[in-house]
Amino acid sequence: MSREFLILRIPDKTAASVMHAFRTLQKQYSEHWNDIFKTSLTLKPGAIHCRERS
Repeated sequence: MSREFLILRIPDKTAASVMHAFRTLQKQYSEHWNDIFKTSLTLKPGAIHCRERS
């Protein structure tokens, strides 16, 4: 198994900025999205939700 790290600069901590970065990733990797990203994280105040594909 190999891991790669992606770092995106996000201008601020607003939900709109985070979602814009997430959509940018989705567009960039749309063809291979399910092969590359096995786990998705959604951060909400006070909680972390993790959904892992099986």
